[in-house]
Amino acid sequence: MQLSSNTWLILAVSCEIIATGLLRRTHCFTVVSWSLLCVFLYALSHYSFSQALEKENLAVAYAMWCGLGITAQTVFSLVVYHEQMSWFSMLLVGVIGVSCVLLNLQ
Repeated sequence: MQLSSNTWLILAVSCEIIATGLLRRTHCFTVVSWSLLCVFLYALSHYSFSQALEKENLAVAYAMWCGLGITAQTVFSLVVYHEQMSWFSMLLVGVIGVSCVLLNLQ
């Protein structure tokens, strides 16, 4: 089964978000189980991104990866770790998210 470049990109971003979100649980990579999971997810993320690049422009794909990652990681940290952000910071992250949507529509 051949996946679309958008599917590969979503998989890459998803793996990166989960891995980055779990970094705290590795305790600076001293907890082996969480560390191995993070390394595996980062490797899968980069593999998926390389697959997305087969049919996608590097600049657009990287902008999407970064933008979606920043936006989703912000939501993850607010929901899972109950971190605080100013309304202005949230607004700027929202601009990044909207930019990704607009970039994908081109």
